[in-house]
Amino acid sequence: PLNIIACENMVRGTTQLKGHVMNALPEDAKAWVEEHVGFVDSAVDRIVPPSASATNDPLEVTVETFSEWIVDKTQFKGT
Repeated sequence: PLNIIACENMVRGTTQLKGHVMNALPEDAKAWVEEHVGFVDSAVDRIVPPSASATNDPLEVTVETFSEWIVDKTQFKGT
């Protein structure tokens, strides 16, 4: 099995991704994907507060220390 989790800040983001994937698949592949691929919805809670960078690195990101990742365990395949 393959389990896919879209870590996006949106409600049921992985379910929306699944819809796009299924629409792009040929009909004969859809049943296999339904059986073997889990599309697991999640909620990511991690705040990236605005801050003035201490460096000139454009890729520097400052985040709060708290984080939480909630997933819908019922959507996993092969567990």
